[in-house]
Amino acid sequence: MNLKALAMFDVLGFKALRQRLGAEGLKALYHNLVLNRCDRVLSKHILAWEEIFGQSLKDDLIGFSFFSDTIIIYSTNDDDWLSNLVLLKCCEEILIESLSGKTPLRGALVAGELIIDGSIIIGEAVEKAYEIEQKQLWSG
Repeated sequence: MNLKALAMFDVLGFKALRQRLGAEGLKALYHNLVLNRCDRVLSKHILAWEEIFGQSLKDDLIGFSFFSDTIIIYSTNDDDWLSNLVLLKCCEEILIESLSGKTPLRGALVAGELIIDGSIIIGEAVEKAYEIEQKQLWSG
């Protein structure tokens, strides 16, 4: 079974944000909010984790997908605790930035069956994340 961790976030107020920033501005926002934060997590912790766990870390422990107002981050290794740890730390950094009020997000972090093949992302993890994320009621 392909058990993986998956985080799914929706950007709140996306239409107004898109109108204000435009597509290029949103691309830069996603790059800064997600990709830069996750790179920072890896560079901050990689040496300590390699020493503690006695293994070399790969750059591809997590993957990303962006679709309009939806951000998906997933572990790339089946049921791998190190991949899941990196995902968890990245989500922590992203949510800290989100709580600063610059880019409000709602989302969920789950584990479950997940198949990723190119642009195809399907499985129980996606369904669970979507259901949990939609149950959150945010105003504004």
